[in-house]
Amino acid sequence: MKKLFRRIVFATDFSRGARPAMERAFALARWTGAELVVVHVLLPVSPLPGNGAVLPRLYDEIEAAIRKTGQKSMEKLLAQARRQRIRVTGRLVGGLPVEAINAAARRARADLIVTGTHGRQGIRRILLGSVAAGVVAGAPCPVLTVRSRAS
Repeated sequence: MKKLFRRIVFATDFSRGARPAMERAFALARWTGAELVVVHVLLPVSPLPGNGAVLPRLYDEIEAAIRKTGQKSMEKLLAQARRQRIRVTGRLVGGLPVEAINAAARRARADLIVTGTHGRQGIRRILLGSVAAGVVAGAPCPVLTVRSRAS
């Protein structure tokens, strides 16, 4: 019998709103015995207002702080998954969220991507965009979107 899922990618920003998607990804991984690959996109450091000049050392310090925060959050989430006896790995990736998530899913040869969504509509969606919609549009496999409880 073929496994339903061998590898599930869970894309997260570690926010409280991503928790329902995390719970669903954990449940699916436990139920199917799939490996869970947690992906977090480290957003690039934005230029500062004004002339946008950032001293190289300051830029490196900001980037290192972003990576350290992401790594700490990743380690907590991985430990939580392991306590539930889920085979799990984590990947911190750079780039724009939609492209980085879909590229990570391709590299992992994912059978499913699980991600949260805020469920924004209308002008809020136009102004703020939708990472989940972009992932669905370009994903190499099926995508399960899970609304945050605040939606």
